[in-house]
Amino acid sequence: MERVLSQGKSKANGGLRIGKIRDKNKAMLAKWIWRFGWDENALWRRAICSKYKVHECSLYWN
Repeated sequence: MERVLSQGKSKANGGLRIGKIRDKNKAMLAKWIWRFGWDENALWRRAICSKYKVHECSLYWN
């Protein structure tokens, strides 16, 4: 548990200096959602639409 708590500390204090992982995760998910709506012909988007049976590759799942 100490390792998890030390990730936000500076390197001098024994941490990894990577900041809050939850905030970084939210930012990455927001970027993914934005790219999903923007890159209509991307292979990864077509794969997601096919796997989850999304009609017309919109952001709304059935």
